[in-house]
Amino acid sequence: PETEVGIFAMRRDLMAEQLKFFSDLNLEPAIVQSAPLALYNALQYDGLCGTEPVAVIDIGAQNTNFLAMDGDSLWTRFIPIGGNNFTEAMLEAFKLSFKKAEDLKRRAGSHKYARQIFQAMRPVFTDLVAEIQRSISFFTSSRRSTKLARLVAMGNAFKLPGTPKFIQQN
Repeated sequence: PETEVGIFAMRRDLMAEQLKFFSDLNLEPAIVQSAPLALYNALQYDGLCGTEPVAVIDIGAQNTNFLAMDGDSLWTRFIPIGGNNFTEAMLEAFKLSFKKAEDLKRRAGSHKYARQIFQAMRPVFTDLVAEIQRSISFFTSSRRSTKLARLVAMGNAFKLPGTPKFIQQN
């Protein structure tokens, strides 16, 4: 049988920087996983994947992890767009500090200028959706018999009013 293997590498100095919190506490991790693989393992452990093909979009502060799962097969893609990109769009549009732009982003749905706020973030939404579409297209074109059954949305950016609907419609 054919077996696919993923190899992930990281420079030692960057790894040490990421693990400094543990070394400061005199703890040594037994295993280190890449974020997409750790997410996949957690979803599998919790039984949230099932057997049907599923895509996962995990929007973090700095980036988005896209995972496509089909049985025991996993395909991942790093998308360099995250929640901070929405904040930075507001920072530029309204000339605010990062902290004030972040607060405004979190209250966007109930703000009296909600329309202008979402208009400022629209280019980021558009870029993110384009990358998600590209990811889905690549995954499904490389596995012609696979049809994604559902999409799982994760991350605080999905708390922004309209985010799930915008991604679903586009």
